[in-house]
Amino acid sequence: MAMVLVAAAVAAIVSVAANRAYGGQEQDRAAGEAGSFADHSGLLATGDAFAGYIQLLRDAEDTQVRSLGTPSDVRTAALRRLLELNTNRFSGLAVVGLDGRVVSATDVSLLDATIGQAFAAVRANQGNANSDIVLDPDGRAHVDYASILVDVSGEKWGVLVARADPNSLWRPTLSATVDGGQNILINRDGQLAAGVSRDVMGQPWKGRDFAGGTIRGHVGGVDSICGLEAIAPGTQIDHEWTVASCLPAQRVLASAGASSTVWLTAAAAATLLSLVGLVVLRLLARRPDAREQVEDVQVEESEAVLEEYADTEPEPVAPEGPPPPNIDARTLIAAYEARNARLAARLRESVQARLLVASSRVDEAIQLQSGSPDLMRVMLERAEHELDDLNEHELRALGQELYPDLVRLGLPAALRALRKDVADVLDVEVDAAADVDSVDEDSERAIGMPRRIVMYRLVLEALQQFADIGLEACTVSLHRSTSALWLAVKGRGAGAGLDASVFDAAALAVEAYGGDFRLEHSEDTTEVAVQFAVGDVRADVATGGEAQPFESVSAKATEVSSTEAA
Repeated sequence: MAMVLVAAAVAAIVSVAANRAYGGQEQDRAAGEAGSFADHSGLLATGDAFAGYIQLLRDAEDTQVRSLGTPSDVRTAALRRLLELNTNRFSGLAVVGLDGRVVSATDVSLLDATIGQAFAAVRANQGNANSDIVLDPDGRAHVDYASILVDVSGEKWGVLVARADPNSLWRPTLSATVDGGQNILINRDGQLAAGVSRDVMGQPWKGRDFAGGTIRGHVGGVDSICGLEAIAPGTQIDHEWTVASCLPAQRVLASAGASSTVWLTAAAAATLLSLVGLVVLRLLARRPDAREQVEDVQVEESEAVLEEYADTEPEPVAPEGPPPPNIDARTLIAAYEARNARLAARLRESVQARLLVASSRVDEAIQLQSGSPDLMRVMLERAEHELDDLNEHELRALGQELYPDLVRLGLPAALRALRKDVADVLDVEVDAAADVDSVDEDSERAIGMPRRIVMYRLVLEALQQFADIGLEACTVSLHRSTSALWLAVKGRGAGAGLDASVFDAAALAVEAYGGDFRLEHSEDTTEVAVQFAVGDVRADVATGGEAQPFESVSAKATEVSSTEAA
């Protein structure tokens, strides 16, 4: 009886301890769901904000809007026509002279546009600007976009101000909710600015720290867990906006708690059964005849197994190779998700923006079909040129970055093709002999498709980073010896602002394939280098089997080239 009580007590202790341990995991899981929700919402919100910016530029190019000599009633009619487009996200448009006089407006509420942030910024910089989310006294909110107006003669004479309701501008973001969640926009002053009822508009955002950088607080009277994400950070429209993606705490914790209940039950049951088993063995130990029966059965089973496998030869044991790389899965996932985020940003900021510009030109051409066929033809030609350029450069480059099929031609050929693709932004010299890699996968000199892709992507990311930090030129070196393969990308120039995290995914991939990665950055040079063993041999033949240190790859490659030439 005492043993059973002890077993029950131990099982209870294990259950309590497991419950406490799993509680932290439960919170981390809930925070992870809210954080993932916020990451997605941040991308959507940035896209919505840029969509308004692109629409503003399209509206500012309307001939009747930007021409200085357009009559007031005609200009106002043109502004109203722009608001009727299906792609419109603005609630009102106004044209204001640089002297502050309102020339045309679709709504009397825009008469105060001259005192807004956007108008003041454009009058000062003669370009484009947008405002923070401004809270009106009546419980509403608005965002102003503004762009300089240039007459057909080239004279800058006015400003087009476009006003948007945040709930309309960010409608796709606010409606993209899951599991009863809610998206909320917060302005620079930390006030609730969209996605909430009017009676709480303008109230300060508040909550308490939860886990994983998330916040727990009451949203619309619902206990929620919220992830926070900046909108358009570091761009020309950045006004320190934030989107809060909130999930009901009861629902998200309950889904995690269901798993914890199963786990706790299994842990307690396993502990209890183990201790009960000990009790049974203890009782059997007190009965000699029972113990002898158990021992006899064990001996008989052992003899039967020995007889069955007596004539069987043991299977050969494979020689131990190098230990697999110790790569944390979450670190690998985070690195590749960061790469995906950069690709998504390029799609949004280059491809999507240029597609919108081409679309607006087609729309304008359609409107000019009857009145100005020659101008219509010009607009269509511009749109065609924009689409051709987009397909030839942006989409082709993104396709190669997603999967560089050029490497099937061998790494040297792929690197030379890459040099041509980046020639307009960076002067690149490729130092790679054609026989470094073989397109015949069965050849001893073939690098192999997986490593080719890893090395190609490393070079691509290095060239993109070097161009971003302002380096003047670089050299890509690819060489091999009897046992090692070296690749180096060395940039020259006084670059600043190197983002080493760009190479996280590449470094992990190199390590996963048994290679060594090195990044060196100084005042006038930046070098990214990798070294692989050929045939899984990590020691050079010339050293008698001793492992070599990872030298500067470009220096090592030069040494190998000189030796081969001699």
